[in-house]
Amino acid sequence: MVEETPTRRRVLAGAATATGAVACPALMRQAVAAEKLVFMTPFGISIDFLEMENAVSGGFWAKQGLDASVVGAPGTSVALSQVISGQAQFGMCSGMDYMRAVATKGAPLIAVATINQRPIFSVVSLKDKPVRNGQDFAGKTIGILSFGGTTDTYVDLIAGRSGIKRSDLKVVVAGNSPGEVELIRQGRIDCFVCTFAVLFELQRQNAPIEAWGVDRYAPSPGQVYWTRRDLVSKQPDYVLRVLRGLRGSVDEIIAGPIEPIVVRVARDFELPGSKDPRNLANLEAAVAKDYWLAEGKQNLFRNLPSLYQAAADALREVGIADIRDPESYYTNQFVDQL
Repeated sequence: MVEETPTRRRVLAGAATATGAVACPALMRQAVAAEKLVFMTPFGISIDFLEMENAVSGGFWAKQGLDASVVGAPGTSVALSQVISGQAQFGMCSGMDYMRAVATKGAPLIAVATINQRPIFSVVSLKDKPVRNGQDFAGKTIGILSFGGTTDTYVDLIAGRSGIKRSDLKVVVAGNSPGEVELIRQGRIDCFVCTFAVLFELQRQNAPIEAWGVDRYAPSPGQVYWTRRDLVSKQPDYVLRVLRGLRGSVDEIIAGPIEPIVVRVARDFELPGSKDPRNLANLEAAVAKDYWLAEGKQNLFRNLPSLYQAAADALREVGIADIRDPESYYTNQFVDQL
């Protein structure tokens, strides 16, 4: 059962009503100010980031002495720049995007945990006009979320590892919604790359689709949590408390029930689809099973060397980044203490 945990807004309201209470200063302990935490998502606020939102709404970060907020970036590059500049302390994005940023831009970051142990993106087409593999990309128009973003990278990886030149296909921005199947029916695109949330909804609707995961061609850490390297070296206790708050939130979601967690989070965050919390709960349960626990409960949060090596190999093979030492891109020192 989910306990009703006061949010910062409700705590402050309660404190305001108590100002008239009689108190003995000699018996009052000096308040210890909570440390600030700004955690960036790679793209807005949604059910995709429930574990972070629940770490706030469920009080898991507050229990770690953190005054936390979750901020939705309009794209991975913004999330990266906010953390690098010190405006935020933590962020998350796909393992491929993170590794590419460190390799090609020299971003002073390090991954401290992996939440999705496989990429959360799939290639979707219609059964009567299927795109079943990378070779089928030739001559096709492919819908992605944004140019220069994660889905654009995966198209490059899939095409490159299938022997298809980028010039032999067309890529357009089509968004990330179930409505993209209509773009296929209209002949505007042949397939699209989308998140699991979109695929889940299409499957729920029994849409006549073909779908396959991008990890068929580009295995990698699906989504990772990262921070600045100097924060890891100078404030390891802070980093550990951030991860302990996240792990508490994740453990609560895995244990369930998830629907009341969604309802609680929706009070504090503008969560799309929150009018149907049961559906969002079912979606999150599938994510936990198929992505968080894809490598088993024993590897929850762990950065797996094999996945980082596979991602480095893929990026090098198609000429995106030459990563010779993928082990330097992550640490499990904090995961080992959770």
